[in-house]
Amino acid sequence: MQNIACIDMEGVLIPELWPQIAEATGISDLAITTREEPDYARLVNRRIELSNFK
Repeated sequence: MQNIACIDMEGVLIPELWPQIAEATGISDLAITTREEPDYARLVNRRIELSNFK
């Protein structure tokens, strides 16, 4: 028998990466996380749109 433990590292064990990505790229909307946009699919689609735009 094998036990597996899973944890969301970003924001729990390490800081959120998106604010640093936003700063490095100059795209401030990339700083939005699930705290501001709880709908994960909408958040990811927004990030994809932003990456295609810039």
